[in-house]
Amino acid sequence: MEMDARRSTGQMEAEDGGEERARNPEPSSEAETEDSDDWDWTREAQSCSTPPSEVPLSHDSPDVGEKPASCSKTKNTGKSKIPCSLFGKGFKSKENLKQHIRIHTGETPFLCSVCGRGFTQKGNLKQHMRTHTGEKPFVCSFCGKGFAKKGTFNQQMRIHTGEKPFNCSLCGKGFAKKETLNQHMRIHTGEKPFVCSFCGKGFAKKGILDQHMRIHTGEKPFICSLCGKGFAEKGKLNIHMRTHTGEKPFVCSFCGKGFAEKGSLNKHMRTHTGEKSFICSVCGRGFAEKGTLNQHMRIHTGEKPFICSVCGRGFRELEFEQSVDCNECLFTK
Repeated sequence: MEMDARRSTGQMEAEDGGEERARNPEPSSEAETEDSDDWDWTREAQSCSTPPSEVPLSHDSPDVGEKPASCSKTKNTGKSKIPCSLFGKGFKSKENLKQHIRIHTGETPFLCSVCGRGFTQKGNLKQHMRTHTGEKPFVCSFCGKGFAKKGTFNQQMRIHTGEKPFNCSLCGKGFAKKETLNQHMRIHTGEKPFVCSFCGKGFAKKGILDQHMRIHTGEKPFICSLCGKGFAEKGKLNIHMRTHTGEKPFVCSFCGKGFAEKGSLNKHMRTHTGEKSFICSVCGRGFAEKGTLNQHMRIHTGEKPFICSVCGRGFRELEFEQSVDCNECLFTK
């Protein structure tokens, strides 16, 4: 009888515990993922090649009391995790797995009431709504600048603190942003995922591809506010603006002469140092400027790109800055 009483007591405690869990279910992970930019669901979805139509939904709702067939335990804590049958990633709760499955199915149940755009998570919708409301709840304590996303706020804070938590596994260089680390890794791997649709040339950064595309399209979106001249690159516009302002921020440490462009300063510095970093691959002669080396190479190649419009003679370099005509033809006109 004593054993029967113990069994009866244990059964009652188990039932009480089940009722308590039913009254206080595990909180949804949406609150945890709200305002977080650390995980990119889109990138995860791209790495999985299984079509949404083939997603098995049976593991979404296992029978009560039955352990999921694919349930595994972690090495560190021993706690059960429910893995995605397609991607293999484990999740702590059914709610987390349910959110993840939307990546494969394409379901976006959380809709923006302003523009109608759909999201897989409520937290992502909340972030998006700030683009309409202008709300910036994350404020930098150093400079007072506000941000709509916590992830962007964290990046800003690293500018002030100097923290670089993302380290290259090959050379050890640190970065404040994960995306900057990803770009850096392409230096080691040689990966160039951004390919020009006109000429097929590849680039490690999308921004550089965008600049390159303007060579083909002729687009010059950066316009000088003073003279109206257009430029394909913002950096070129900044340099041009100095012709109007007279600014010369690059100063020679030897003679104090100022220059509007860093390249012009580097060229000037070689007059002081005597450095000749541009070496002829044929005869080994060194030059301080790349343009001078290019002219010299024509001695070896025999190339004469400048043709006199009168007599047709070719020349390695221009005899007159404003004219291709040779000496004889220029003065006999």
